[in-house]
Amino acid sequence: MQQPRPASITLIRHGESKANLYKPKSVDAVPAELRGTPNHRIPLTERGKEQAQGTGRALGDRYPDGFDYLYFSPFQRTRQTAEGLLLGFSDAMRRRLETRLFRDILLREQMFGVARGLRPAQ
Repeated sequence: MQQPRPASITLIRHGESKANLYKPKSVDAVPAELRGTPNHRIPLTERGKEQAQGTGRALGDRYPDGFDYLYFSPFQRTRQTAEGLLLGFSDAMRRRLETRLFRDILLREQMFGVARGLRPAQ
């Protein structure tokens, strides 16, 4: 049996996170509220939440038939972005997607170190 493939995929990056506000030159320049916070626990700013809802509204206007699924990583900022997208969608689209949300641990923006220890083929 052949697996159906999507006709299109829409990728959305998370809204503005608290870490996006800072470009520290050293650990001492990191705000106290973020020191020691693991990357996956960095939340969105209020502006980031507004961006997510605005993106949901824009996507709803552009794709009135909606989406089949919504995938996101377990990172706090991506979960909050998915929640904001849903708030921006129409009630009908939101109800349809509420049972089609998938938090996927393998979705990552970056994965440093995957190639560590590998050598070129001889």
